[in-house]
Amino acid sequence: SHQAQISGSNEEKFHDEHLSYFEDSENWWDTVVRQGRIRRSRIDQFFNYWLAMRTAKEVLVGDVFSDFQNYAKGEMKDHSTIEDIVVDIRRIADIYKDIEQAKFDEPLHSFVDKKNILQAGVLMPPLLWMISAKLPPQVMERSLKALESFFVRRALCGNSTMGLNRLMLELLARLNDHDANLKVDDVLVDFLRGQDAPRRVWPGDDELRDAFLSRRQFGVMAQRKLVMVLSTLEREIAAGFAEVMNFKLSIEHVMPRKWNSHWSGPSDPERSPAEATARRNHLIHTMGNLTLVTQPLNLAMSNGPWSQKRPELAKSVLHLNKDLQDHAPERWDEDAILARGQRLYETALKVWPGPDAI
Repeated sequence: SHQAQISGSNEEKFHDEHLSYFEDSENWWDTVVRQGRIRRSRIDQFFNYWLAMRTAKEVLVGDVFSDFQNYAKGEMKDHSTIEDIVVDIRRIADIYKDIEQAKFDEPLHSFVDKKNILQAGVLMPPLLWMISAKLPPQVMERSLKALESFFVRRALCGNSTMGLNRLMLELLARLNDHDANLKVDDVLVDFLRGQDAPRRVWPGDDELRDAFLSRRQFGVMAQRKLVMVLSTLEREIAAGFAEVMNFKLSIEHVMPRKWNSHWSGPSDPERSPAEATARRNHLIHTMGNLTLVTQPLNLAMSNGPWSQKRPELAKSVLHLNKDLQDHAPERWDEDAILARGQRLYETALKVWPGPDAI
C-alpha cells in the first residue's frame, strides 16, 4: 500500500482490489505452517516462495522485505508498476492456494502429494513457475516426471537433501533464461541430467537397482516415504485397474523381523552361520521383503511361519501381495527376497525413468 501511495494510486482502492484477497474470513492465509524447521504464517511462506520464484535467488526470512524492495525497484525501472507486481502476486497466490488445497487433477495432484510426503518444499518455486507458464500438457507431464524421478531416486539411494534448494533456484534461473525455441521439459531434463556433483546427481539405473536389492530401507527411510514408494509401485503393477491409493497403508515385513520364532535359519553353505544370519537380518529390511497391508496383521500372524502368512496375504486386494502369490516359492528366503527386489526395481524403472530414459 505504501508503494501504491508513492506511485499515486488510490490506497483504499488498491487495498480492496488486490490486498483484501489475503484477508479471508477463515484466516487461511494467517494459518501457521511449517517450512523446514521454521513455523510461519501461510502468507509469509507463500511470499517467500513467490519472491524466490521471481528472483531465482534464496530468500532468507530476515531479508524478505529488502529483497522485495530491490526486486520491485528493478521491475519498475523496466516500466512495470507496483500494480503489475501485485497483480502477479495475486495470480500466483491463486495457484499456491490450489496446490495447498489439492485442487489440481492428475498428474499434478499425485506429484504434489509426493512433494509433501518427501517434504520437498524446495520444489514449490519451480512448480509455481511451471503452472503459471501454462505449459502444454505433454511438456508439463514430462517435466513433473523428471522432477519426481530425480527426488524419489535420490531418496531411495539415500542421497543428501543438502543444497537442493540452491539447485532448484539454479533450475529456475535456467528456465527464466531458456531459449524460446526450446521446450521447457527439454531444458529441465538437460539441466538435471547435467548435474554430476555427488550432492546433485540424478541416480542412474545401477544405483537404483542397488537401492532395491542391497540397501536397507526400513528404519532408514521415513515410513511415510516408504509407503508412498510402495503405493506408487502398486498402481503401476495394477496397470491402472486399482483405485488410487491414498497412502494410508501400513508396511509389513514378509519375513518378519522376529523370524527366529517360527522360521528356519538361513541355509547358506557359502557363509558361516553368523555371516548368513547377519545377511538375513539386513535383507529383511530391503525393498524385496517389504509390502503393504490395508490394516496391520495381528502380531501372531505377522510373526507366524510362511505357510500361515502366505494365505493371509493372499486375501489382500493389493497387487503387491498378489505378486507374492504369483511368484513366491513355497519357501520365502533370501533368494526370494532378492528376486522380488529385482521385480520391484523393474517396475520402478517404468515409474521413475532415469536420466537417460526419460
